[in-house]
Amino acid sequence: MYKFFSAVIFFYIFSACEEQSDNGITDTANYGITFGGNQVDIGYFGQKTKDGGFVIAGLTKSYAASGTDVWLIKTDQKGQPEWDKTYGGLGEDYGLCVKELDNGGYVVVGSALIKTQSQGTEVWTNEEISGNALQIDGDGGFIIVGVLNDNISIIKTNSDGVQMWTKQYNIDNVDIANSIEPASDGCFIISGCTDCESYPELFLMKINELGDSLWTKIYGGSENESGAHAIQTEDGGFIVTGHTGTYGDGLNDLWLLKTDSAGDSVWTQTHGGSSLDEGTFIQQTDDGGYIITGINFSLALPDYGDAWLLKTDSLGLKIWENTFGGVGLDWGRTVQVTEDGGYAITGWRENVLNDQADSQVWLILTDSQGQAEPTGQTN
Repeated sequence: MYKFFSAVIFFYIFSACEEQSDNGITDTANYGITFGGNQVDIGYFGQKTKDGGFVIAGLTKSYAASGTDVWLIKTDQKGQPEWDKTYGGLGEDYGLCVKELDNGGYVVVGSALIKTQSQGTEVWTNEEISGNALQIDGDGGFIIVGVLNDNISIIKTNSDGVQMWTKQYNIDNVDIANSIEPASDGCFIISGCTDCESYPELFLMKINELGDSLWTKIYGGSENESGAHAIQTEDGGFIVTGHTGTYGDGLNDLWLLKTDSAGDSVWTQTHGGSSLDEGTFIQQTDDGGYIITGINFSLALPDYGDAWLLKTDSLGLKIWENTFGGVGLDWGRTVQVTEDGGYAITGWRENVLNDQADSQVWLILTDSQGQAEPTGQTN
């Protein structure tokens, strides 16, 4: 059985350095903007901000004092940088999720929980709390999910990052929570994988505001499955994307699983080819369909993967798809609908040349049909 987990794990990518401007931003293949230096820089999560721009959380080795640092980048709506900040110590620090606060500041989680002002100035850091994803609670505090002692971990803090309570759940052996999103009733939906190191299956868990599990559902077959990101849909149900090794045509296919409000399966769809293909983030679009990003090996050059943008109808059937990349592993990690009806993909781009190693944070802006808009300039 081939194991290919959606669990959020930061790792180093090997590529070559492109020609850079003084501020570390380069053009790539006439589309998208990269941010980074000549080592490893990765974008894990991008969010559209209230001013129409974007904020990106990830890690940087190029600009870290030692090891890797959390890297927070703020851009305008065209992807041009407004500011960037690094946070960390002497170890391996990274940011996996970022949310904008009502006051214009930001909260980041990954190797630690960090709160910043609107220009990225650090307000506080809680190094005792780590996680894969977070949401802002109704009282202004934060709910963070991840893995602790091989269990699904749910941590609640107040607005100052002080832990108020923690819950752990174990479904089967090693369980990992990859995402948390709000539901309309004040509850939250969590997705991830259970028995992640042996026979992974996708799980959905609905919790209330106190972290109590209201229900947990497991989905999968004889091979490996995992949930990368789940959201509530307009009909009150849920949809999750990730990958499946049981269903579809390839080693792993992107998996869309639609459920009702109780987590019971309504329909599933798979997308991909003969190789490894995975969905990492999903949003519902105004037409009732879905936009998904991830990585596609089937359509890429041999031994490499491309960032993937997939548009479906309301039943998960493909309307169109586009891939972005070249020689290397190029990932789409999150996707946002932009003000003009297009899409913004955040991830990272790897280049392989002359046996050197580097990767850069990547922001790709597309039109409503997923066609990348040329940048044609170096900032």
